[in-house]
Amino acid sequence: MRTQTRKGQAHKEQVTIAALLNLIRLMGAELVVADPRDIPRLEAAVRRKIGRIDLSAFPPEVAQAGLAEARALVDRTLAAVRQQTLRRCEASRKTAQRRRLN
Repeated sequence: MRTQTRKGQAHKEQVTIAALLNLIRLMGAELVVADPRDIPRLEAAVRRKIGRIDLSAFPPEVAQAGLAEARALVDRTLAAVRQQTLRRCEASRKTAQRRRLN
């Protein structure tokens, strides 16, 4: 029974993390949709602020490991925002080009 409870907790945490990463992706995309030149600013701001959290309740090695994992996950999410934004800009550019030709 305990194993099932641990698995359920682990799955719940995975879903929680996935939902939060998706929220970061959606909010990031909204922030850079108007100007993809804002992508580096968004990335720098997120990376700068990710460690600004009170982790005094945790042992230092646990806190560092958790932050390292969070940074890796957020980096992947920011890369997805960058790719999504650049694809959208390329599609818009091609559409505008076709309109000019017609």
